[in-house]
Amino acid sequence: MLPIRRLLLVFLLLLLITIGTFLYLRPPSRGGAEESLAPLPAPQVMKGFQITQAESGDVRWDLEAQEVEIVPEGNRALLRRLRMVFALPDGKRVTVKGAEGWVDLATRDVTVRQPEGETILVSNEGHRLETRQLHWRNQARTITTEGAFRFSSPTLVVEGRGMVVYPDLQRLEVMRDVKTTWLP
Repeated sequence: MLPIRRLLLVFLLLLLITIGTFLYLRPPSRGGAEESLAPLPAPQVMKGFQITQAESGDVRWDLEAQEVEIVPEGNRALLRRLRMVFALPDGKRVTVKGAEGWVDLATRDVTVRQPEGETILVSNEGHRLETRQLHWRNQARTITTEGAFRFSSPTLVVEGRGMVVYPDLQRLEVMRDVKTTWLP
């Protein structure tokens, strides 16, 4: 039982660090349903975009996108084919991937989408989170999803709808339809 709790704590810590990193890159929430990435007027498009966040000389996260559209009217940047890697102090890494997403330039909130519900978050310790859309709430420092998700580790699988991971990384709240399976 103790090793499972440790794995959950480690996963939650990795997820919190990922969320912290996303605090710098999150779009505004306009409520409930998934937001559309419909083209907005007069975008500025960049190819091969990369940004790195470092603190005290240590890289905390690195964001790469094959294409970025800066939309001044919406105060956000639309990202396509993005990958964000978080470096944890203990040498562990968490990678978030998405087909598309956006960053709210004012709040630093980030949304990452995978239209087919593919794996969106992976740690180098075998933790995986599969969902269609993931939100990093910068001010609250939480990672959320309103839709269906599947979290798996080497010892555990949790499925449900709606999830919040809190800053202490010791608490993952599933909103509804939770199902937990312990693996041998």
